[in-house]
Formats: sequence, structure tokens, C-alpha cells
Amino acid sequence: GVQHPLVFVDFDTDNGSLVLRYLEHFFLVVGFDAERLEPLPSVSIIETQGENVVVNQYASDQVSLTTDAVGDYVYSGTLKHSRNETEIDISLVLNSAVIEGGSSALTVSGTDATVIGDLGTATYVQLRDMINNHPEVTRLILQESSGSVNDAINVHTGRLVRNANLTTHVPADGDINSGAVDLFAAGVQRTVEEGGKLGVHAWCCKDGVAADQLPRNDTAHGTQLTYFREMLPTTGVDFYFFTLEAAPFDGIHVMTQEERVRYKLVSE
Repeated sequence: GVQHPLVFVDFDTDNGSLVLRYLEHFFLVVGFDAERLEPLPSVSIIETQGENVVVNQYASDQVSLTTDAVGDYVYSGTLKHSRNETEIDISLVLNSAVIEGGSSALTVSGTDATVIGDLGTATYVQLRDMINNHPEVTRLILQESSGSVNDAINVHTGRLVRNANLTTHVPADGDINSGAVDLFAAGVQRTVEEGGKLGVHAWCCKDGVAADQLPRNDTAHGTQLTYFREMLPTTGVDFYFFTLEAAPFDGIHVMTQEERVRYKLVSE
């Protein structure tokens, strides 16, 4: 009978879960299929105390999961206490934007802004606000990211970067992959220090078929092709198909310096 707003905390892709928080010491852990970007009918409520000491936990992997008319995910069911037979009834609504929010953090220092974490809707909001509130920033440093949890919003994030005339940079200890490389491509100038890593791979999937197995004229390539034509006018199409062929969706290929130059991913 009590409603609580939820705050995004993190994606735990290793364990297949989305972590959110309400109040100060309560965490909500929702099952999540990281490949399909879809929630699963598993919910846990964890009450912590002090330094995240768990004092109570309720869970079920058989809650009802449906979608409503606007596409939000609606959960309902009963959770059981982990140590006794106590039960609580829950009703939970998750907006799809929260599920695909990502875990990025953005910090500003002088004329640099640094991004760490997985990219998503949150990244778009962070960069939009940074561009509006910190006109002194001219360079976006991509420090570490496994990629994007929402490729559809990520291309719009890249357009924010390009329209703001930001340069992009990967430092010597930087390690960016997948959608983060797409974002790197949006810089008006693009630099990588020696030692910096850029990893690419195919995306998954359309109707269960990975991108590298789709015909080149399949409409599923359209959004990404349009984006790379904008960001890399002379090499974008070739670069996009290179990423699909370089590694399967569940692998990664770290680009060589020769490959970065060949596709003009780095500025001369």
C-alpha cells in the first residue's frame, strides 16, 4: 500500500540483473536478459544496514511480468523472506528508459569531461546537461566502457557530441568497446594515446540472428549505417561492416593502429 520512486543503480550483466534503490537502505534487484535487453520474472528486495549489511531479503523468480499499453513493464506477485515464511505482496512498474539507462558517470574538470561506465539513456541526459551547463568543455575523454545498453539512444548521444563540436579522446589506460567506440567516432577530432584500447564486435540480434549473419541490405543495419555515414563520411559504411566481421556479438576484437587509421577512426 506504500509507493516508492526508484533510482537506477547499476546493471550486473554477469549475474543478469538490474539493480535499483528506494529510500536509503533498500535495493530492488530485477532479473535481466542482457543480450535481449529484456527483464525477467525475478524480483528481490534487499534491506541493508550500515556498510551494506543485508538484514532482510525477500525474493521470487515466479512473479507475473506483463507490459502495459505504453510499453512499461508491470510486475505483480508475492515475495518470500529468505530465512522464514514471511511473505509480502508487490506491484512494480519499470519504464523501459530506466531499464536501458546504463551505468555511466560523467565528471568535468576544466575543459575536459570524462565518461566511465556503460552507455544508455542516462549518458544522453548527462552529456546534454554537460553541454548546456559547461560550455567550457571541448574534449570528451572516454575512459572505460563495455559499450551501450541502448544502441538506439547511443546514436543520438553521438550526435550531441558532434553538434557540440567536441573532440573525443581515449587515454593510455583507456579501454572502450562496442557502443563506446561508436560514441568515440562522433568527435570532430579523435585521438587515442598509445596503450588505449578500442574493441569492436557484431551486435545481437534481429529475430535471433546476429548482425554479421544478416544480408548487407537488411533494413536492420539502417540506423547504424546512417550514423556512421554522418560521423565518418568517407569510411563509415566500410567501418560499420568491419565491426560486424571483426568479432561475433559475444566476442571482442581490439583494433590495431593500422585499422584505426585505415577507417579514419582516428584523426590525422
